[in-house]
Amino acid sequence: MLGLDVMVNDERKPKYREGILRIMGIDFLVIDPPGPNAMLGLSRPSRIDTGSGQPSTSIIPLPTAPSSCFLQWFFVNDWNAFIRLAAQEAEFRWAGA
Repeated sequence: MLGLDVMVNDERKPKYREGILRIMGIDFLVIDPPGPNAMLGLSRPSRIDTGSGQPSTSIIPLPTAPSSCFLQWFFVNDWNAFIRLAAQEAEFRWAGA
């Protein structure tokens, strides 16, 4: 499980809301090494972006995911690197819900 502070859009300014991401049936997890200009050892939360599939800018190839799995990437800005995983199921919920 991952605890996340998710940015939700507001007309005046961005706001954050706590959420929990649970990933089940992981087939593989690939964590790229820190890239150039990585900012390691910071004592603040890291900003991440996410998307599906294999990002075109990732330099490390992946194993083939089973057809029963989805492929998701997370880009950790402070690391300047990707985390990619193939899993069968994911569930997101707002904390406290």
